[in-house]
Amino acid sequence: MNTNMSYIKKRYNSALEKFIEKVRRDSNIIAAFSYGSITNDNLWEKSDIDIWLISKENSKKVYKQYSLVEDDIDFQVELYSRNYFIELVDSPQNQNFFRTVLNESKLLFSTDETIEKLFNGDKFLGDRDKEENLLKSAIYGIICIKKAEKLLMVEEELVDGFSLIQKLVCHIACIEIALNNEFRGREVISQGLKLNPDFFNCTYMTLIKNDVTILSLVKILELCKEYIEERKDVLFHPIVRWMKEEGEIRGVSMINEYLKKKYNISNDGNELTDTYNWLAERDVLIKVSESIKLMDKSKVTFEEAAYYYNFDSDI
Repeated sequence: MNTNMSYIKKRYNSALEKFIEKVRRDSNIIAAFSYGSITNDNLWEKSDIDIWLISKENSKKVYKQYSLVEDDIDFQVELYSRNYFIELVDSPQNQNFFRTVLNESKLLFSTDETIEKLFNGDKFLGDRDKEENLLKSAIYGIICIKKAEKLLMVEEELVDGFSLIQKLVCHIACIEIALNNEFRGREVISQGLKLNPDFFNCTYMTLIKNDVTILSLVKILELCKEYIEERKDVLFHPIVRWMKEEGEIRGVSMINEYLKKKYNISNDGNELTDTYNWLAERDVLIKVSESIKLMDKSKVTFEEAAYYYNFDSDI
């Protein structure tokens, strides 16, 4: 570490110590966490210090944000009431985010045993979180693939195609992280690169080190398609398992409702059908249609896309 970085680190640690001394004097605060640059030793002269504070207030859902200053260093502070914080950490909708931050954070002090146990909890994804992360990232990946194929192979649009391929590689990084039972950090590409250097050197590093052309983007797109194809059994297992258990035709609206309720996956832009069609193209699902009424009082019926599990499939 050069002299300048040593000085920056010393200055930030000093400011953090002073800040925590003040926090400790407030009897309403029962715990403090730091995360981000100050914790992962990635400071620079314009870094902020990210802090979670937990208050002993139990009866209210308190959440407040503050930008505080100590020794001319900005502290980005989020204050949670104790029970609300515990609720958020345990909530299926929020658990991935909070567990990820806790996994990267440093417990600066605590006077609460439960908070300490939360901090010392699982450092690796549980089976349910892993399954959800894989499915979400795979679905987003399929959506990106369809759009990228049109942009690159039909419209030959370089700028938008480049942006979309970047997003696709990020989704695959999230898949790689979940496959290794890890929580996602802030920099998913760096995390994925450590876990699977061969793939991300051929994709992301190629993007940033070489001239970008339609041909180079198409090559990366093909690598991403192969990556998902080779792992489709585990990535889409939740959908396949449910369709297999149902054993009957299920319309798109019903499948969407299941994914929303079970995995909090929304059908934004009516794009979930991209995944169902992708599975049908591989004979995992069989695509049909079924008659529906748009409203209860409607007299006219329409045909909705529907699917059922192919019991001859190898998944």
